[in-house]
Amino acid sequence: MISQDKIEEVKQSNDIVDIIGERLTLKKAGRNFKGLCPFHGEKTPSFIVSPDKQIYHCFGCGAGGNVFSFIQNLDKLNFIESVKFLAQRAHIVIEEAKPGSVSDIKDKLKHISAETLKFFVENLAKNETAKTYLKERGITEEIITEFKLGYSPDSYHALLDHLKAKFTDTELFVKAGVCQFGDHGQYDTFRNRIMFPILNIFGEVIAFGGRVMDSSLPKYINSKETDIYIKGRNLYNLNNARKHVEEALIITEGYMDTIAMSAAGFKNTAASLGTSLTEEQAGLIKRYSQKVYMMYDMDEAGMNASIRAGEMLIKEGLEVFIVTYPEAKDPDDFIKKNGVEKMRDRISAAVQFVEFKIDHMLEKGDAKDPYFKEKIIKETLDILEKTGNLVAKADGIRRLAQKLSVPEDIISGYLKKDFRKSTKIDSIMSELDFLKQKGVLSAERLLLKTALKAFSREDEGVILRKMAAKRENFEISYAEFKNDIYAGILNKIEQYQKEAVSNILERIQMDYVENEEASKLIAGLIVEDSGRDLKDGETYEEKDAAQQEKKRSEEGKKAQREEESDDLLQIIEDCFGKLKDAKIKLMIDLFQEKIVEAEKNNDVEKLEAYIKEKQKWQKMLKQKEDQKA
Repeated sequence: MISQDKIEEVKQSNDIVDIIGERLTLKKAGRNFKGLCPFHGEKTPSFIVSPDKQIYHCFGCGAGGNVFSFIQNLDKLNFIESVKFLAQRAHIVIEEAKPGSVSDIKDKLKHISAETLKFFVENLAKNETAKTYLKERGITEEIITEFKLGYSPDSYHALLDHLKAKFTDTELFVKAGVCQFGDHGQYDTFRNRIMFPILNIFGEVIAFGGRVMDSSLPKYINSKETDIYIKGRNLYNLNNARKHVEEALIITEGYMDTIAMSAAGFKNTAASLGTSLTEEQAGLIKRYSQKVYMMYDMDEAGMNASIRAGEMLIKEGLEVFIVTYPEAKDPDDFIKKNGVEKMRDRISAAVQFVEFKIDHMLEKGDAKDPYFKEKIIKETLDILEKTGNLVAKADGIRRLAQKLSVPEDIISGYLKKDFRKSTKIDSIMSELDFLKQKGVLSAERLLLKTALKAFSREDEGVILRKMAAKRENFEISYAEFKNDIYAGILNKIEQYQKEAVSNILERIQMDYVENEEASKLIAGLIVEDSGRDLKDGETYEEKDAAQQEKKRSEEGKKAQREEESDDLLQIIEDCFGKLKDAKIKLMIDLFQEKIVEAEKNNDVEKLEAYIKEKQKWQKMLKQKEDQKA
């Protein structure tokens, strides 16, 4: 767990303009910076970075947040990973592990693994047989360097002796998986093999795979699971592939296929470290891409593995395609025989997973047999029902109908629940509910926006105190808000104001630094008006200059400040008034329901009490309506 103080230190040490400026071209726009949004395609800049508030927001796609969320979304990291990345950039030590702690042991295992990799790399450079083997496989020096390939000597103790000279705790060599215990003590796990290091997303070595250079078995030996490596939670080369995901991620079975694909220019390729894709790996893939191309081997085992993996990825709501190449056994073999452009053609011709699954089943039975058709329908729908993607379900039904020549209505009848009907009803109810609450939600949002706007004003304290007073006068509690995020942020602002906390906005941003939804909301509300009210042809710079000119005189400053203050106070009054109206109507409806219930139960005492309460709220509503009139 990283402390809040440490997170704040990392945030303060990484200026958001510098971080984003390293990835995008930013231009000054008044007090802010602007550029092309990296999260959606655009030709006109709508991406704003505020150095004052240390936030970013895109008016085109709505992306927004702080320096951590930017790194999270751009580099496909989670929050803790983004903190560690920025801490490393700023040379900040996140935590010092206590001797003997889990963290301490993991650090030691990583150091041992890193030294082991160094040993393997140095030995490859000295072994002509290993270098010749790689050259004959089409692996260049550039690829060797990029993938940190190595060679384990044909010796039982070469690595062991090397590590003993570097580390004192020899038992950790076994825990790292690079050595084993035998009848005569410790010995090297990998011998006379080409070595493939497995790295985590930070580029740290956590495991190895070793391949023989002849036809002996086993062809591959892989690291056992350790404290730093769980096979089902990692993907080979994901640390590099995630950086190149533009449209999709390509998944192969193993090391050589991934290396061959990457060398051919498909840098967005990773491997599942075997043919059995796990749920954890499927979830990991989802973090980096919504679209996946499966490129497993073309034998029966590979095809079955593709189907199992596809089903798991579909369950995660991903768009899955199967790449086929019947004239070769795997991607590496195909590229060697046919070249890069042919592989590009095969990817373009990839089959949507559901269609591939249907075709695969049709090959095993009589397509005219109605009972076999029913079997295919049930198996396919069983997959589709696991995804929450309604479009994928509809598309799957359409494909089934086309392949089997069966009407869509009949196919949808096999679903455990007719999702099309329920979706339509749910959608209508959701829309009606939104329309009913739209005024309330808009008022809550505007109150939050007004509070955030106050932080850039000299009369910040006045605005926030007035807001707290109005809330109490209107007898509105934050527990009654429809939107929990609006309520939570406003409640914190009010409490900090009462406690005379300085730099409230910074405190709020830190409170929600791990909450991507809230950070995005705060950033969006703060910069919402930036550039929205530009005149035709007016630039950000011209608008900023005009505003500065208007404020130049003391009288102009004072007049504008008072005018804006009056506007903000009126907004607060109107918003709480709207919330009060909604509350009164809600209470009237509530007591009417209680009255009906009491009448059914012949409870005279409760009936009289409920009627009095309803009348009280009705009287309150009439008074408010009379005041408006």
